[in-house]
Amino acid sequence: MNSVPVQSEVKTPSSFLAREGRWSRLFILSVGVLLFVTGTAKIVSALGKTEVLVMPDPIFNIPYNYFLMSIGLIELIVAIFCLTSANKNLALVLVAVLSMNILAYRTGLRFIHWRGYCPCMGTLFQTIHLSRYQADFLMRSVVLYLTAGSFYFLASSWWACKIRGFAHKLNKLKLVTTSSSSARGD
Repeated sequence: MNSVPVQSEVKTPSSFLAREGRWSRLFILSVGVLLFVTGTAKIVSALGKTEVLVMPDPIFNIPYNYFLMSIGLIELIVAIFCLTSANKNLALVLVAVLSMNILAYRTGLRFIHWRGYCPCMGTLFQTIHLSRYQADFLMRSVVLYLTAGSFYFLASSWWACKIRGFAHKLNKLKLVTTSSSSARGD
């Protein structure tokens, strides 16, 4: 009796990929909200009238008010993109680039032994009475969240593409093998 073998397709671990997709979307939305809040805080701080805003930034040597306004606008643009875009990989890349720039800036502050507040949030931390250490811990946590999350989900997305590509090639190979074996009458 000549029976045709049943073709079984290799399936990707779709439940894992779907779960990763939901978590990455949740991460992107949370980053969008977080960047919207921090960007708005920076812009509000930049519009203030305190004397610290006319002092130059220790890294870029431009007045804090211009520096905060620029960074606040960049964060708002990335936030709006995270909240509205369907292209999650581009959103993750933007968050990764932004977080790496923040890390580089904070590393520069440490390199020059900066002892003041991180100017990254303007006068907000003084307004809500956070100590320099509390503010620094909070901002380090935010940067860690942005960096680790964006790189993790970018790597997951890359890995998912590799898995799908491998499964597709394997399915093609099985179809070729199955059709050649059935043509021979095996």
